[in-house]
Amino acid sequence: AILATDDNGDATQRIVTLYGASTLTGNIDVSGKWSLADTGSMLFDIGASGINNGVSGTGFGVFDGTFNFDLTGASSTPGDSWTIASVANQSFGATFAVGGGFSKSGDFWTDGTYLFNPLDGTLSVSAPPLSWNVDGGGNWSVGANWNTGSVPAPGEDVVFGSVLTAPNAPATVSLDVAATVGRVTFSGDNQYVIAGPQALTLAGLAQLSATGGVHEVSATIAGSSGITKTGGGTVVLSGANSYTGLTDVQEGVLGVRGLSSVTGNVSVAAGAAVAFQGDGEGGGYDGTFASDITGAGRVELSGNLTTETVTFAGAKTYSGETTVIGGTLAISNAAALGVSDGTAASRTLIDGNESTGKLALSGNIAVGSEVLVIEAREGAAADAIQATSAGNNSWAGNIKGEVGGTQYNIESTAGTLTIGGVVSAPDSATRNFVFSGAGNFRVTGKITDLGTDADGNVPVSPANNVSSVSVYKRGAGTLTIETASSLQDEFWQGDTVVEEGTLEVRSDGANNGELWSRVIDVRSGATLDVDHFSAYGLQADQQLRGGGTIQLGAGTLEFYNDNVLAPGDGVGTLAINGNVTFANGGFGGGGLNVELGATTAVGGGVNDLVQISGSLSGTGASGMTVNVTPAAGDLASGAYRLISHSGGAVDVGGVTAQIVNANGNPLTTRQSVAVASAAGQVNLNVTGNEAALTWTGASGTAWNVNSTPNWTGGPTFFDLDDVTFNDTAGVNTTIDVSTTDVSPGSVTFASATNKNFTVTGSNGIVTGAPAALTGNVTVSLQNRGNNLAGGVSLADGTTLAAGDGTVLGNVNAANGSTLRIGGAGLQQVLTGTNFTYVDANDASNTTLADGTSFTAVQPGAAAPGVWVDRGLDGGQATLGNGGSIYQAGPDATTDAPTLRTRIAGLAPNTAYAVHVNYWDATGSVWRIQAGDSPNDLAVYDSLEDAVPGATDGVDVATLTYAGTAPLAAEGNRTMFGANVGVIMTDGSGNLDVYVDDSFSGENDPRTWYDGVSYSSTIVPVPGVLTGAESLAIDGDLTLAGSSTLAFDIGQSGYNDFLSITGNLAADGTLEVLLDDDADALAAGDSYDLFDFGSVSGTFATLDLPLLTGSLAWDTSQLLVDGTISVMSLGLAGDFDADGDVDGADFLAWQRNPAVGDLADWQANYGATPTTAAAGTVPEPTSLLLAAGATLLLAAASRRQR
Repeated sequence: AILATDDNGDATQRIVTLYGASTLTGNIDVSGKWSLADTGSMLFDIGASGINNGVSGTGFGVFDGTFNFDLTGASSTPGDSWTIASVANQSFGATFAVGGGFSKSGDFWTDGTYLFNPLDGTLSVSAPPLSWNVDGGGNWSVGANWNTGSVPAPGEDVVFGSVLTAPNAPATVSLDVAATVGRVTFSGDNQYVIAGPQALTLAGLAQLSATGGVHEVSATIAGSSGITKTGGGTVVLSGANSYTGLTDVQEGVLGVRGLSSVTGNVSVAAGAAVAFQGDGEGGGYDGTFASDITGAGRVELSGNLTTETVTFAGAKTYSGETTVIGGTLAISNAAALGVSDGTAASRTLIDGNESTGKLALSGNIAVGSEVLVIEAREGAAADAIQATSAGNNSWAGNIKGEVGGTQYNIESTAGTLTIGGVVSAPDSATRNFVFSGAGNFRVTGKITDLGTDADGNVPVSPANNVSSVSVYKRGAGTLTIETASSLQDEFWQGDTVVEEGTLEVRSDGANNGELWSRVIDVRSGATLDVDHFSAYGLQADQQLRGGGTIQLGAGTLEFYNDNVLAPGDGVGTLAINGNVTFANGGFGGGGLNVELGATTAVGGGVNDLVQISGSLSGTGASGMTVNVTPAAGDLASGAYRLISHSGGAVDVGGVTAQIVNANGNPLTTRQSVAVASAAGQVNLNVTGNEAALTWTGASGTAWNVNSTPNWTGGPTFFDLDDVTFNDTAGVNTTIDVSTTDVSPGSVTFASATNKNFTVTGSNGIVTGAPAALTGNVTVSLQNRGNNLAGGVSLADGTTLAAGDGTVLGNVNAANGSTLRIGGAGLQQVLTGTNFTYVDANDASNTTLADGTSFTAVQPGAAAPGVWVDRGLDGGQATLGNGGSIYQAGPDATTDAPTLRTRIAGLAPNTAYAVHVNYWDATGSVWRIQAGDSPNDLAVYDSLEDAVPGATDGVDVATLTYAGTAPLAAEGNRTMFGANVGVIMTDGSGNLDVYVDDSFSGENDPRTWYDGVSYSSTIVPVPGVLTGAESLAIDGDLTLAGSSTLAFDIGQSGYNDFLSITGNLAADGTLEVLLDDDADALAAGDSYDLFDFGSVSGTFATLDLPLLTGSLAWDTSQLLVDGTISVMSLGLAGDFDADGDVDGADFLAWQRNPAVGDLADWQANYGATPTTAAAGTVPEPTSLLLAAGATLLLAAASRRQR
């Protein structure tokens, strides 16, 4: 045997090569690599049919020499065959030959009696097959289409091989006459389709073989010998077949598209697959497959199935994996998925990401120990159901979530689905299990936050580095958790969110079994039922929140002083049916978080309220705080009801109160608050009132709290004051918010003189109060951290420019107003030349972000939250460039501390182009955060990683260096430069660069920080722009008929962006400006401008950059997914797609008449896009077209800045 390599994907490891003549007296099992050099030969001993020695295995076989066969004892009955070479990854080179009187005939070697087939490594008693000899399709009955000039005789083998080139594929071979063959071989990757109208009869070997690619037989297959599928490629059967006998899938994939394509039993060998397939439009396999499937191979529902359902109503006996990518696999028999032995080998896998396949259970079945692997969904398929149950069904095996997106979706539409195994997910990132539907669930096993092995079992020494698993309950049904354990590891550690229906938690009879989630959120209309507990205690530091119902029955909810109670989904009432006790059993820091409106009404959707049906008792609850958020930005003087109950007054002596903003930060207000208690109620008393202030800017630009006197109506600002910015302002129309966030009670910008106000700074305006722009004022929010949850109204003549770091509530843009995403225009990306490389080192230039020293831990001591030195000075020869390399991860979240690398001794107050150097490994997702401030870091990845929201780094090998350049690559690792742009040195010549880890959650996530490259020679990167911004509207955007929504765009895919969680009511003008420094637009350029929860209306006018030549805007997806793109109209007769119609196109048509109609070439000969479109090109003025148009044509470029 040739031993397995360390990595069978590496064909260079563990190789045995033969250079001379060799005689085999036994079989060779190859797990590594077996190579026969062009000077080598191998002699095989051939006996009766199927008796021989050979080369097989899971490794690699490379045959460039000569095979010899000792045929002395060989049988010679037609159809006899021997498997000579069957290594999983094998190839026969150009110098390969068969000796002993064999000569080559097409792809094969023959001596007139025996035939060796390099396509599948077999020797057989048969004549050389006929080969299709046309680069394209044609009729079977035409002799000239075959290499011998004659049509195949009955029983002959045929080959459809490499004569077919990609431009002419797929090629359809029409059976215009009935044909009988022994074997059909597809030997190339370019697709053939064997179509009717006549039947194809398979006799003798009855073999369909494909060495690669995907091929189809849509003609009816007849015969009584079954079908044997060989070769590593795919053959799809799509016709209504009449053949009988076993369908034997020995290698590759046999696709089944038609309901009658395969009707008998199927055997699938290990490593092979039978795949139920579709056409992407619902026209695939849709019905019951009643026969048995045996073998150790895989059963698949392919991704091109959409609405089709494949039904297994009877038992199956296969022991391989079941994979569902598209369509629905419906089972109504407990043994329908074959062997259920609790191992990964026989598992059922539901594909993730944006796949939509699902498994459906019905018939009141009890599935055994089948391992169910669910890959997480995301994007458009985030909510697509992966497993659904109708009736009283059960699943005893483990359910193992895998990477992909973030969400696993399990549904019960009726009855009860009982889950008896371990439910788990990767111990990383965000993993949400969603249980939905009108039916019920019982979890008699456990949902754990621990990572599990391939079989879904918890290992002996489990780890829980990340509280990643959350549970969501949706739909009217009930999810019952019967784990009933006191062990934390028996439960999930992420959030529990009861959106609809009921989540019931059962006790073991001794009040064990409480949830261990960090947050329990019971939404309005939903119920958390814990009435099986006489006393249900919240866990340490646990939060209970929402506007639903907690059902305790006669029990008591035990609330400790480290717990947090937060009523309402937004503003609302949390109903607790039972008794509640407040106790001092925790470590403090808990309390009550409430949102209160501008009046003291009790509950009613105006103020948060905890409504307890039973008694409330307590012991002072020391260390607890009532955090009050003004929901509308204002508080009234008087008493607010916080809690209502049926008992007497309780002791609240240990409870304090404070007013906070939406971020939870305490406010400095003119009001004061205190907690009081009376019989049946706990209240908040508010004293004092806010002021009404108008900005003067008399003392500078600072908007801060109780400090700078820049106001009338009161010299300084306090949180919750009403503020106005108008024409009485002096020269300081720039307002800087940099000391702390400010939370006004209302915000008004007003001007009758076209005044412009610009808000700058590192802090934000955070308020639930409304903001209004009136008159003809222009407001630019250039600061960070804004959250104007109370909404914004734009009056006629006003303009609001907002982008990064700003979240708005509902936005109403009146006629004549403008909402501009980001600032005016974009900026060119700058880089440098002749960089200087500086290695980051914790002994000299690299510290924590605040300048305090840090020491990287040595390899082997890694743990979450630390940096490990993987460089030579850390004792590891990881990379050959020496110095320090700091690694965070791989199993930590983004929790390593932020680092600062300071390069001293540079020119003071001087601009430098800066790249942060980091490593990425092939097949892994290693990324980094970097920037010029610890509070303004961007995420960088490599191009192949495609991390959402990240910027691609630059391969440092493409940069120029003064002096010694850093090592750019080693092994499977490459160094990239995160172009953080231009950074100014301080007055002492210090250049400060900040980095942090960035966690992806999958594919070996790490951050490897190497150092900094800087250059004083700053140059622009041609055609690459930066400065695009993103604005978030947490609510609705309503655009009036003459309002304007404006974006800037640069290179393809780079533009300002608007995210709307609610409804986009489209109207008015959509204005898109191409930056002056951007390259000219080209076909294929695409821009994702906005997304939305829903959409209504349409834009009255689209004001887009004008295009040249045959280019046109495609806006058909604008109100589908927010994208616009540039497309080429093309020219009829331009067969070579070079933009004009000339003689070269006629030659292209002669080579392949299928490229188009010659009449088009004749009509447009000599035409270019401009001349061909002359009759339809509009005047070169602003392009303003109705939003219903899907193609926008233009002749010149104007819309730039």
